[in-house]
Amino acid sequence: MKIECTQENLKKGLNVVSRIINKNTNLPILNNVYIETKENKLKLIATDLEMGIEFILPCKVIEEGNLVVPGLLFSNYINSLPASNIIIETKDTEMSIKCASFKTKINCFNPDDFPVLPEIEKGVSYSVSGVEFFDALSKIVFSIANNKNRPEINGLLFKIENDNLSLVGTDSYRLTEKKMNIVNESNTSKEIIIPLSTVQEIIKILQVEKENISFVISDNQILVKTKNISLISRLISGEYPDYKQIIPSDFNTSFKINKNEFINIVKNIGLFSDRTSSDINIKTNSENKKLIIESKNNQFGENIAEIDKEIFGEDNFINFNYQYILDGLNSIDEDIITFSFINENMPALIKGEDNSDYIYIVMPIRV
Repeated sequence: MKIECTQENLKKGLNVVSRIINKNTNLPILNNVYIETKENKLKLIATDLEMGIEFILPCKVIEEGNLVVPGLLFSNYINSLPASNIIIETKDTEMSIKCASFKTKINCFNPDDFPVLPEIEKGVSYSVSGVEFFDALSKIVFSIANNKNRPEINGLLFKIENDNLSLVGTDSYRLTEKKMNIVNESNTSKEIIIPLSTVQEIIKILQVEKENISFVISDNQILVKTKNISLISRLISGEYPDYKQIIPSDFNTSFKINKNEFINIVKNIGLFSDRTSSDINIKTNSENKKLIIESKNNQFGENIAEIDKEIFGEDNFINFNYQYILDGLNSIDEDIITFSFINENMPALIKGEDNSDYIYIVMPIRV
């Protein structure tokens, strides 16, 4: 194999695929990147057997071929080179690299030993705006559990009905739901659970390419494709909890407030919260039209804020982990939010004043 490509393009591709390379002592071949030439393009592939990523970049192919190269060494070396053209030539299992004044040789491996990425032969295809999907995942990913004991919530619920896509994440302390439109030419409904690690990788891919993104879904795998990047991943088997049951439909108390104002107040009150529970107390006084937020700490003292605010419903109080409240507020785009709750034992709902496409449910701290 002999090729010529830019350092910028090769660096970009290696930075994408090398992220899933880990030091695998049981299968050392997985610590490598498979490279192959194809029609004046260079294909880079990495896999951890649960997930595989392929990046295709343009290059000048002088002689076709394929090889398996140590992943992190190759990526780190290419990243350290100047922004210039790179000539790569292979002979047997040795790779020669020339760039500007740099010359190096890397010992590589037989490409026949590298696992082949699976292909989805039968599946249903969908597509969505990459920009919108990136925004949606960014508002969901922080609430997905990282708990191997409950694999069904250790992933993103990806639920398609007609042209509507619902994305849901929960860690049992809070829950997020984002609704958006999707192109569903087959008009086929689908409900799958995408592993958290795959969701995190899709977000990173969309930071590189935010063009339209397409999905092919089979019974146990998902293929995600942008212009130059393909990701294939196993899905989580099992049934996602019926999250609709925990979303309250009626509330005893609610108020509206400017989001940024509320963020600043919660941050301020949170400074005096208990370091273990991070709890703050929210009280409402409908008669005096007061919203009272406070925290107490035996070591530091107490901190109270009283805000003039119209309260809808009855006087009430509830305790929360203030960091969870901030997570929800920072994920809402609207300037005015609605905060609604039933009592100190039931979950509260936070959403934009006029937009129900994104909701955030948070459980209280029971005292």
